[in-house]
Amino acid sequence: MLLAVGRTAAARRAYRAALALAPSYVHAEAGLARIDAALGRYGRAAARLEAVLERLPSPQYAILLTDVWQRAGRVTEARRADRLVDALERWRSPKARFQGWRRAS
Repeated sequence: MLLAVGRTAAARRAYRAALALAPSYVHAEAGLARIDAALGRYGRAAARLEAVLERLPSPQYAILLTDVWQRAGRVTEARRADRLVDALERWRSPKARFQGWRRAS
């Protein structure tokens, strides 16, 4: 909310406070990545998002990583992140989970 209305400093403080209480809270780390991206710090934003994705493979954060790399003009990295989005969406689909369950039984 704070970031959406342009209050990046307040948003950064809120995310850091959340991380102080719960250091493994990936959503706060992703929030800091959004702030970095909003400020044009694309390398830092991408590094944060890659760390988030290692702990929580989420299409939402992979899409954000794709956007960050695109804004930075890093086409190769953006394509790699976009392939990750596709893989995560296939993995999370109910059909894929059902097929995996059937193979395991």
